[in-house]
Amino acid sequence: MGIIAILVEEELMDDFDLRSRVMTYADNAQNRMPHSKAVVIEVPKNESTVKIATLLEKLYFEGIDVDQIDGNPLNNDNQTEDDNQLTGVVMIGDVPMPVVHEGGGNYLPSVYPYVDFYRKAYIYNHQTEQFERNDQINSPDPEVWHGLIKAPSQDPNEAKDQLIAYFEKNNDYSNGQNGFDEFEQRLLYANFPEMEARMNIVDYGNYQRHLDFMEEVTFKRFNKHLLKEFIDSVSEDLESDQPIMDENSIDALFDIQTEPIFDQFSMNLMESMRSYRGQLNEIATDTGRWSPEEVDSPEALITFRDQYMQSELHRKQLELEKAIDEFIEENLSPQERAINVTSVGQLNIKLEILNVEADNQTFDFYSRIDGTRIADITSINQCGFQVGQRREDGESVLENNSVLVNANPLHSYESNLEADDENWQLTQQK
Repeated sequence: MGIIAILVEEELMDDFDLRSRVMTYADNAQNRMPHSKAVVIEVPKNESTVKIATLLEKLYFEGIDVDQIDGNPLNNDNQTEDDNQLTGVVMIGDVPMPVVHEGGGNYLPSVYPYVDFYRKAYIYNHQTEQFERNDQINSPDPEVWHGLIKAPSQDPNEAKDQLIAYFEKNNDYSNGQNGFDEFEQRLLYANFPEMEARMNIVDYGNYQRHLDFMEEVTFKRFNKHLLKEFIDSVSEDLESDQPIMDENSIDALFDIQTEPIFDQFSMNLMESMRSYRGQLNEIATDTGRWSPEEVDSPEALITFRDQYMQSELHRKQLELEKAIDEFIEENLSPQERAINVTSVGQLNIKLEILNVEADNQTFDFYSRIDGTRIADITSINQCGFQVGQRREDGESVLENNSVLVNANPLHSYESNLEADDENWQLTQQK
């Protein structure tokens, strides 16, 4: 028989409403797990974590005489019947949590001493009075599952109401009521003081440039003219009296050579906090419950938001170009497309992910070939994405090596447009 040890903060059990719901929770827990028995153990807030760990270890290796947990005293006898073993631990309220110590002076709260008994990852040192890492164990594997139930509020009355609400929902779920879904086992870990301590001014500047130049990077508008502005920002962050890359060196570059420099000093938030992320992954693993893939954190969620913005910029650009192509295909003959044509489109703007709304705006679009207005085309050399690259006789290659891409004005950073799902609606032709 499996034993489920339910450790409850002692003060919570003094409240009749909470006590009754905890006992109902215990009954539901053992009913959901065949051949199990839930044991409710009241724990003072100042109880020794070593004592708690020792009790749980004893329940795992030795079990408990079922006469001590049998609700019917008529079944009791003088014979020890301990054919059972601890299989799960649930902590409710402010139950003391062990602190485990890693090498190098690092320490953190962990449930490992309560659930890991064979080939322990952490062993209690009676001399230092600490749970210390067992270097002989490379891949910890706790034998007992666990759960933690704690009200988020620090106010006693509000915390009580939150716990009651949780236990009532849990009881409804246990009784098969509809409206409750299965959720993934995930953890949200937010340690803002440590994040601030780990992010230096250079890392923060790299992330800020990622935001400032997001549209340019998304559409790969890398060129040496933009690089000069980019380098000025980097030099300012480094508090350098001189630019970290002089203009002559930039002028000598081809545009295609500038992209690695942008990558070096422009990073998303997760990349900017890679040292902190490495520590976070270790913390998640050491809990014994979550893997790094199951942990959410503010910097990860912010990065996902930024990546969504990049994908939206790209997607809306494609939708806009498609709408214009279809409009011209349906309304203009091939002969008419050769003249200067102006199309008027209306964009409904609403960026829901940031809860920001803007008024509708109207923009003019001109007939172009590869980004150049038809009225301005005077030579076949102007047709094609790579323009401005032809070197005249006697001209140095360094005098004419930019810009590789003559960006379509629809890609211009001056028209920073974020569209909602209503997309572009071309309203008229001039």
